[in-house]
Amino acid sequence: GLTVDQKLAHRKAVDDIAVSWEQAFSMGAEMAFEDDRRKILALLSEVATKARENAETTDWAAYALIVGEYLKEQSPERWIEIFTPLVAGVITDQGYRWASTIGLPFDPITIQASPWFDDYMVTFAQPINDTTREIVGNIIDQGMNEGWSVETMSNHIGTTFDQFMRGDVTPEEFAWYDERMPPYRLEMISRTETIRASNAGATEVFDQMGVQQKEWLSTPDGRTRIAHQVGAAWGQPPLVVDQDKPFIIGGEPLMFPGDPAGSPENTIQCRCTVIPVVDKTLEGMDG
Repeated sequence: GLTVDQKLAHRKAVDDIAVSWEQAFSMGAEMAFEDDRRKILALLSEVATKARENAETTDWAAYALIVGEYLKEQSPERWIEIFTPLVAGVITDQGYRWASTIGLPFDPITIQASPWFDDYMVTFAQPINDTTREIVGNIIDQGMNEGWSVETMSNHIGTTFDQFMRGDVTPEEFAWYDERMPPYRLEMISRTETIRASNAGATEVFDQMGVQQKEWLSTPDGRTRIAHQVGAAWGQPPLVVDQDKPFIIGGEPLMFPGDPAGSPENTIQCRCTVIPVVDKTLEGMDG
């Protein structure tokens, strides 16, 4: 029942809510990265101290192992702790908006207490920590092969986290690194995870409201991935599936835009939106 203009007005409203949370997500990521940096450098200090006490060389292989274990087992817990209220906030804002638009009830407590929410938070943290583990692991391997001192290892790990959090480290400062320069990650995380949480939460909200079908709505501009140039925004028939079925986008099944089950190439910084299919024009969608 929605015109293309009404759908695009909805996409903008969803995006506005997501953008309003980006700064909070960025601050949360900075806090979590700083915790990771401090812990990883503290582990380095412990390994170095043990080596001095035993009059041995630094056991870089042991250090790589304990850092990998930390990033796999402990770090995700901290990321989940920091981001649980942020993700819940985005979902709640989107849920109340849909409740007022469709005229159906929404209970944020039910969403946040559901197994789905716990599963989503675990899924949220995993790829972030996998990326950190890969990059830091590469640095430790390089230092082990090149015989770095503890001070050099500490400085290079610190520089890497500076790049994660601020993105203002120059390529010259990474001239020592054999791999590709690490990315600036705060902006990527804040932009990706706010819209991902919006769409994931919206899908659950639609379930709660009894919506039977959903539509994929992409952004009609030059930044949209070719594989995402589908549906009403691109002058094509609406891309609609049953609520419990995935969309097929770029050859991958995605339950919603940004679905972490998809590849990073198909989901990172995706700006598409999921909307419900209803049998009447939604109020308040005239732009």
